[in-house]
Amino acid sequence: MKKLSIALAFIALVSLSSCENEGETCLEVKIVAELCGNAVVQVVSGNAGIPVTESWTDHNNVTYDNVFSTFLDPCDSYLPARGETVLMKITKERKETDCAVCLALPANSPKQFYYTEIVTDCGM
Repeated sequence: MKKLSIALAFIALVSLSSCENEGETCLEVKIVAELCGNAVVQVVSGNAGIPVTESWTDHNNVTYDNVFSTFLDPCDSYLPARGETVLMKITKERKETDCAVCLALPANSPKQFYYTEIVTDCGM
């Protein structure tokens, strides 16, 4: 009986801890390309198991590993520059904006796309 109680307690603990950040993944990323708000970012740390494109080559023939596409609102008060490292949270939908943007994409953008939000820390 004691072994059963310990096993059930362990299962309950694992179940509770796996739900803490469900749907919220925080990553440290580097901006490697951006055009009209459409960006390609490279995961620096915090992948947390999300699928990313293993490698992508830009128009200058520079290859980047562990990348995905996202949208950075060019009308936000803070828009990171190419080469800058920031923290991003994966979100379920694009943030509402009244900003008019063109529809251009960086050439040959990775197919893996996530909606994101720039955050100041991953404590959420």
